[in-house]
Amino acid sequence: MKLDLNLKHENVHIFTTEEVIRKQVKDFIRSRMDEANAGPVNQYNRKTKGWSMSEILAEVSVRFGEDVVDFAKRYIVTDICGIK
Repeated sequence: MKLDLNLKHENVHIFTTEEVIRKQVKDFIRSRMDEANAGPVNQYNRKTKGWSMSEILAEVSVRFGEDVVDFAKRYIVTDICGIK
């Protein structure tokens, strides 16, 4: 059985391991922020919706390793919060 994948340079992009991990980190950060913002506001204990960068960075460190925490922090501050 011959498998023709049509692998021409115009329609093929080879990702590095670092690019894949960075994409996974970005997706993870977005999902954690979405989860935190979707929670209910409790009027009795004044808990509000929101996320904590330090908590997300701690989870990134555990899940992806300490070496991507600086990237994650820059992503949150620059790309999500828009702080230059």
